Amino acid sequence: MRWTRLFADLDARMDNAAAQERADTVAELVRAEEAGVALVDRLRAGSGASIVIRTHDGASVTGVVAQVADQWVLLETAAGASTRDVVVPTSAVETVGGLGRRSTAPREDIASRLTFAHAMRRLARDRVVVEVRTRSGSCVGRVDRVGSDHLDVVPAYGWGERGARETHGTTVPFSAIASVAESV
Repeated sequence: MRWTRLFADLDARMDNAAAQERADTVAELVRAEEAGVALVDRLRAGSGASIVIRTHDGASVTGVVAQVADQWVLLETAAGASTRDVVVPTSAVETVGGLGRRSTAPREDIASRLTFAHAMRRLARDRVVVEVRTRSGSCVGRVDRVGSDHLDVVPAYGWGERGARETHGTTVPFSAIASVAESV
């Protein structure tokens, strides 16, 4: 009978060790999976959710996640009784509040691959009056030109009736931009 208890105890210890090893393996696999998740993947999973993004200029942007690309996120923010769109480059994001733990695999469609320059060229084409916030301040006007790493903003009043630029603007490197919002 003593031998039976000894073998039963040894068998229980082996089962516990095997169960612990399986649990450790699962935990390591989960950590490895989480290590491969990018911020934009979590932002994509938060589509439609209200979040707060703190940017490198110290400002916070609160809004609903409307669209996410690899280099930027579009938030719809409350502006009085209406809403306004705010584009935040992912490189300007310092913290995100309200983001869930879920993530969505990177999409392979064209919209997800649009660069920050693509988004800015769209604003230039539509001649939208915007507020461009940077680390040191902001400027309001229309996006006139978009280069590979910068954009030019000219005052809204600097555009003639035919849409021709009549004044010099401000050149802003993409690396300095914290957000670009529809001007209210």
